[in-house]
Amino acid sequence: MICRPRYFRIFAIYLLFAPAFAAAQIATADRTAITQCFAQDKKGEACIGIVFDSCYTRRSDLEDAKACAGRELAVWDEFLQASLKTMDANSPPAVRTAVAEAQSNWLKSRESVCPTFDSVDPGMGVGGANYCRLQETSRRALILECLSASLEKKGRAEACLAILAGPCELARNESPKACAARKLAGLEKSLRATLKGLNMLEEQSNWLKSREGLCSLFDMIDPGMYRVGGADCRLVETRVWESILEKLSEAVHEH
Repeated sequence: MICRPRYFRIFAIYLLFAPAFAAAQIATADRTAITQCFAQDKKGEACIGIVFDSCYTRRSDLEDAKACAGRELAVWDEFLQASLKTMDANSPPAVRTAVAEAQSNWLKSRESVCPTFDSVDPGMGVGGANYCRLQETSRRALILECLSASLEKKGRAEACLAILAGPCELARNESPKACAARKLAGLEKSLRATLKGLNMLEEQSNWLKSREGLCSLFDMIDPGMYRVGGADCRLVETRVWESILEKLSEAVHEH
């Protein structure tokens, strides 16, 4: 009997668990707009929403807004898939398994929460479920790009994540690691308060498993000079998740 290593092919797992909603055809101009933004801005998050914003300003219909969000979502999903393919080719089995499981849990949480926006109509960027998916997918794509670049030895994950997380104002005699932890603790406190008004135990559990499964890898692969990569990853993940749930909570209480 031949013993085969127990690990997942990340990209195959992503396709297996990917949602069944129809993906928009990617326009070359949309892909180019985001790619050029990366080259000019070097900040990643500043490039989120540029396709949606330019598309929606010329429209007024809700379904058109959803289509605009879908257009940009397709580009970010393509970027995300490219990073997963890179990790399939460059990461050891244990890392592939961890990322595949993290992606599986992430998709479960995203597809449990985002469709809710279409039913409660909170006007989240007027793009409904697709706009929610856009916010989640774009941040996850940027985090995975940091991880894949580090695995390819083309960059340092800690520096990459620091750009996404944003600067942390150090208190007197405070280390960068302590500052990152303090910043994260504040966001998690806000998230806990938001969750009190929602019945999201399973969704929160899947999201938390996804966050920890992915972010813990940065501590192992590239701890960095200040060892804040994992905390910055958690900060980016928590910030977008808290923002989505806060908008959902507002909508639920309004209807």
